[in-house]
Amino acid sequence: MTQRIVIPVQNNSGLESQIAQHFGQAPYFALVELDGAKIAKVEIEKNTSTHMGGTGDPHGSTLSLRPTAIVACGMGPGAKNCFEGAGVQVLQAIGITVGEIIENYKSGLLQPLTAVCPHAHHHHHNH
Repeated sequence: MTQRIVIPVQNNSGLESQIAQHFGQAPYFALVELDGAKIAKVEIEKNTSTHMGGTGDPHGSTLSLRPTAIVACGMGPGAKNCFEGAGVQVLQAIGITVGEIIENYKSGLLQPLTAVCPHAHHHHHNH
């Protein structure tokens, strides 16, 4: 069975791309397609939405990639509920690079994401 895993990342470096700390603020999304245990494809897509009340829709654009799982360090409750409501697994990342995270995914080490970011922090992140 083909699995499609989406991971929010900081850079466009394929399997060496580093995970972004928050789903909606990631500059890119890695889409990794697994055919069984084999990596069939790795694509890096630019995040075209603006987070925290800006324009665009990171949830909808991510769902358009048809993921079976999303692996993240953190995301808001709205995003988590949106993905789970669409039948997409939301998993806690273990690892720093896409390659490490995918290996941990294939080994069954990733657990459901339970920590969500409360969006009470409406300050801008350009301190």
